[in-house]
Amino acid sequence: VFSDADWNKTYNEGKSTTGFLILINGSPVIYASRRQTLVALSNAEAEFVAASDAIRSVRWLKNFLSELKVEISTPVKLKVDNLSAIRQIKSTETLRRSRHIDLNLFHIKDEYSKGKFEIEYVESEQQKADMLTKHLPGTKLKETMASISPRANQNTKKRQPNVSYTNIVKACLVLNCLI
Repeated sequence: VFSDADWNKTYNEGKSTTGFLILINGSPVIYASRRQTLVALSNAEAEFVAASDAIRSVRWLKNFLSELKVEISTPVKLKVDNLSAIRQIKSTETLRRSRHIDLNLFHIKDEYSKGKFEIEYVESEQQKADMLTKHLPGTKLKETMASISPRANQNTKKRQPNVSYTNIVKACLVLNCLI
């Protein structure tokens, strides 16, 4: 799961953009790009909000797949390109600078503390969700699109054990019909 935010680029509203990309076996299953509903006071806060949205979608996807009898046994890895946001998520206490953040976003801290996902830093150049939050130069956009293309991942990545690829494809087809 790649999560990113573009902080406060709409100067008339002051709202940031959230983007996230959920991959299964290297292929995109869910992606989103939308304006955040609150005004983030820092880049770290905007990234925290984006990560929170991404984890909420992961939880929904896991519940949906489990109803279809598809279990994903590999741990979810959330990849964020902001160290302050990662520190905020990992921290068991509320940091002084983040007391104002809406409490309904703190589910991500709870889920992290329960081990429901892992979080890791990813360099901004490797952030695949960048294309969902900001304009990229043509070559960078092509590279990012090629890296998440199902055809590009078909031969280069081994399939995950204990995941029925056929069931995931069926689930994705159902998902596309629902969206």
